[in-house]
Amino acid sequence: MNKLPPQINDYLKKNYTKIEMGLFFFIVFGLILKFSGITTGNIILSISITTISMLYYLGAFIHSDFEDNISRIMIKVLHMSWAVFIVGFLFQILQLPQADVMINVGYASMAISFIILMFKNLESWNKIMTLSLARTVIMLAAFMYWNL
Repeated sequence: MNKLPPQINDYLKKNYTKIEMGLFFFIVFGLILKFSGITTGNIILSISITTISMLYYLGAFIHSDFEDNISRIMIKVLHMSWAVFIVGFLFQILQLPQADVMINVGYASMAISFIILMFKNLESWNKIMTLSLARTVIMLAAFMYWNL
């Protein structure tokens, strides 16, 4: 399986959550600007959501601590699903076509891979699983709130 260069892998593994929280701040800031009617809100929103999507995609290639191949593959699928879902969410916010397709594909694969990962590693629940569950729930909550 493809791997990131060791320096990038180590940096992302150590700072992944910090980068993610910083990008979430910019997403919220962009949403506030967008709903305030300031035109730069769309630009900030587009850049921050695209960047977090790239972070999730790169997260698929960070060396995993799981020992079995099924769990490693499910972590990769889960990260790629988050990336697709986030881009679909961006398309929905900007009212671009095919947003529903990306959201449905991303969320369906996210749910399936998380369920498989959860049952496969039920006895060894760890920090990775907790953060994955939190990300998945936050994405679902944001999507449901956006569609109300």
